Amino acid sequence: MNTWILLASAVTAVLAVYAAWLAARLFQQGRQRKKRLAELEQQKQQTQQHCRKSIRIIANALLSDNQEITLTEAAMRISVLSTQLEPEELEQGNYLVFNQLAAATAHIPILDEWKKLKKGEKLKFDKERQEIEQQYRELAFAAARVLGRDGKHQPLFYSA
Repeated sequence: MNTWILLASAVTAVLAVYAAWLAARLFQQGRQRKKRLAELEQQKQQTQQHCRKSIRIIANALLSDNQEITLTEAAMRISVLSTQLEPEELEQGNYLVFNQLAAATAHIPILDEWKKLKKGEKLKFDKERQEIEQQYRELAFAAARVLGRDGKHQPLFYSA
């Protein structure tokens, strides 16, 4: 009988040590997870800060007197950058016009595809782009003025 008690005590002791080891391991994993989440949050904040800065630069380039960028190009770039943000509810309206303009001109070839076009095709697409830009110009420039400051002012547009 004493042998069984000793054997049961030994098994219990081994299981207790194993349980303590598992608990320590879980605690360590929890700390690592919290640390990784904090790092990811910091990285996310840095990415958003970089995107906001890029959007400010693009908006200011759009507004510059020497026309550094076309309205369509600005819309495409701002639209892509805004997908990296988690804008507050009030801020979303400032990106809406750029998203709409980018969608309206998405079918127009860019970069290498543009270079492959014949002169007549380029002129046709240029005319179409200018007509589309004209529809969005006033709202886009007003949004650019807001985003060019710091992107956190009251929105010009409210989504329904």
